[in-house]
Amino acid sequence: MVGSIMRELGYAIYLGAMDSDQVQQRTEAIAASGDPILTATAPYLADSDHDAEFQYGLELMIAGLAAKIGVPYEAPPLNAPTEESRDR
Repeated sequence: MVGSIMRELGYAIYLGAMDSDQVQQRTEAIAASGDPILTATAPYLADSDHDAEFQYGLELMIAGLAAKIGVPYEAPPLNAPTEESRDR
């Protein structure tokens, strides 16, 4: 959803770290769209943790599928270490 909103505004999703001035500029630009919902969420759209958002979305889909077919599923806590991060 965030990608669609940002595309509509003409912004690419930025995966790198941004300094506070860049975040502020992006927040103001998003808020300038005039849409009250975008204005309210501009600080979250301007600067976000894409890895955490991906993990949340993935867990949400898995939990939904498990519920649909009646299989018990307990998601790991958000920000739990992954196999990849444990190997480092």
